[in-house]
Amino acid sequence: MMCDFCGFEHREGAKFCGNCGRPVAGGVVCRACSTMNLDANRYCDRCGHLLELAPESISREIATQTSSQRFVKRLPFIRVSRVSIVPYFQLLQERLAPYANFLVVAGVLSVVLAQGLFLFSEADPGPPGNGSLALGLGIILFAIGWSVRGDVQGSGELPRTVNRAICISATGRTFLAIGLAIAAMAILLYRLSTGSTSAVDLVPWTLAVVLAGIALIPKPRMHLPVSWRAHTFDVLVVVGIVTSFIIISSHDLQHWYYSAIGDEYTFYLHAKGIIADGIVRPFSQAGVYALHPVMSSIQQSVVMMIFGQNHFGWTFSSVLSIAISIPGIYLLAYTLGGRRAAVISTALFASSHYLLAFTHIGYNNLDALPPTVWAMGVYVLGRRKNSPLLLYCAGVIAGLGFYTFLAARIVLPILVLSTLVSRRRVREFVRLWPLGIGFVLAVIPSIVVNQSELISGMLGAVAGGYSEAVTGDVFERIKSNITTNVLAFNYSTNISHYVSGPLMDPITGLLAALGIGFGLGNARQGYLRLLLIWFLVAIVATGVLSPYPHVAVTRLFVVIPPLVILAGILADRLLQMLDTSGLLGWLKAKVPTILVSILIIVVFGLNVWQFRFVTPLVFHNTQEAVAIGALHSDTCVGDMAGSVIIGRHTEALLQLALRSYYPEGPLPEFLDHGELGERDIVTGEVRCIIFMNPDEPEARSSLADLINENPDGKIVSFSDKSGKASVQIFTPHSG
Repeated sequence: MMCDFCGFEHREGAKFCGNCGRPVAGGVVCRACSTMNLDANRYCDRCGHLLELAPESISREIATQTSSQRFVKRLPFIRVSRVSIVPYFQLLQERLAPYANFLVVAGVLSVVLAQGLFLFSEADPGPPGNGSLALGLGIILFAIGWSVRGDVQGSGELPRTVNRAICISATGRTFLAIGLAIAAMAILLYRLSTGSTSAVDLVPWTLAVVLAGIALIPKPRMHLPVSWRAHTFDVLVVVGIVTSFIIISSHDLQHWYYSAIGDEYTFYLHAKGIIADGIVRPFSQAGVYALHPVMSSIQQSVVMMIFGQNHFGWTFSSVLSIAISIPGIYLLAYTLGGRRAAVISTALFASSHYLLAFTHIGYNNLDALPPTVWAMGVYVLGRRKNSPLLLYCAGVIAGLGFYTFLAARIVLPILVLSTLVSRRRVREFVRLWPLGIGFVLAVIPSIVVNQSELISGMLGAVAGGYSEAVTGDVFERIKSNITTNVLAFNYSTNISHYVSGPLMDPITGLLAALGIGFGLGNARQGYLRLLLIWFLVAIVATGVLSPYPHVAVTRLFVVIPPLVILAGILADRLLQMLDTSGLLGWLKAKVPTILVSILIIVVFGLNVWQFRFVTPLVFHNTQEAVAIGALHSDTCVGDMAGSVIIGRHTEALLQLALRSYYPEGPLPEFLDHGELGERDIVTGEVRCIIFMNPDEPEARSSLADLINENPDGKIVSFSDKSGKASVQIFTPHSG
């Protein structure tokens, strides 16, 4: 048989030409990305957009589905009786359809009003009621408006290019790989069951996971040739955003302002201990505070061995966690919404002042982001390609989340719920067997080692399982969390962990809220339904069930990915409407690009302003951090050997912090208030004496004695930018 396009002779029964890759029997060109598809395809192989149906197909679809039935299917998660309910919905659709644009605009204005009320409200413990009402009303109106419009492109289920059962080829390589994987896993389970705690256990585990993946590699088949040049722009965008984020985040990691919160140096000690003593109990969940898995500390120690066993190398591991997640956000947004949605979503994600703040803390909480984002991205790509190998990889990555912070364990519930609400749930569950295998292989060592503690550890980190002294009444805590944590991305007065105000800037918060409304109004679309379920599970697990009486800033970061992707898809949809409105004229090709550029620049500026200028004016630094700042001030000029620090229990946190900055160098002398009368503080080598608690009676008395004994001395006050924490520096010689 000869190809109609290039004349190449291909084999009998081939669907694609072996020379040019075009469909043999003609095809349909996707209007969104200009990719040639088979006539039988409904959705584009490349971007997933709905292809233009043949006239007879359109007539057949219209004949089998009335307008009222189509309207009911657009309503999210509703099953109703056609006999009694459909006429009412049909009437409602007919009445609301002329006002669809009005409802959309009204929803936008209501959410904008809510953002304004939140922005200019006084700092109260809870969000203003009128702002919350306006936000909820705006989301509902926006959802109804888009629902009656019903013109969203995309598939009813998750995008899938080939509608066939997932299977693997039975070859000698497949059986050999499966046999070796079973043998490696058997060796591992035997070692773990006999109490092994060696790092050698990582070897058979890795072999079993890799070999099982090799067994799922399909036979080489003829595909459309992949044009890497077509993705040059995507690669450049991702590399540019990742590079910019790393530079912006890491250039001030060692600044004294980020030196001490109070509880972060336990993570530093664990990572240092692994470097010194080697890896022990790699699959254990009893790491830092018996809550963070040991594997998270291993990740920090690896980064420290590469970038330095100091404060920079330690905190840089958090920067890398975000940097690794950025390509995953782009992949997921590109797969679900296209290139422009991916650019917007990734820029919003990388600009977040909330994430920027957490890269400056030594917690390993952010390690939960890469497995969460990449598991979802690879899962969606695997569904699109109908690839057992990609689904297997998604399961492995989801399982790896069990070796990071607890927030990463939301992936499996998200995928289960998204399958349960699909129209063909049984068939979809069967299709996901590679994902289940990958997940089990990744998690089973943790199950063997931790047993019931794997579940009890999760239950002990939520309201009802946490300390009652902190949580209080469980129902009151959950009720409070609904207003505190659910609205925290649009309104918050919480100030902690170098974060202040709402967890999103006003523009991103506005787009995210409207994105939720957009998803609710079009929840019939599988990709929007997946994002909504992701948001719902994440906000319930980390926000609603939080045991803390304040905004759960240490957990809510896993809610950001679905929100920014919804925001990016909505922004792209609005720009599509602008493209087709006819209002742009000859500027049609340039205005969307200009608007996207302005949006990214403004959002970036708002987040940098919030993080660099607004938060420091209200954030209360610890006395230890201010003391480190005083050591590096113009008065003490970083002279560690010639400095003395006087305070209450100064050696606990302050010495750990300084040792992270200077692992090998000398440290100042530390004195407690009780030691002031036991020795002469001023000697020939001392040039800088810092009083960490200058308002304490012992400190005032000692400072007065120093002034009397050293009349040439000088007293200088040093404080953080908020003026809420300060120390006093005494220099015996004013010169």
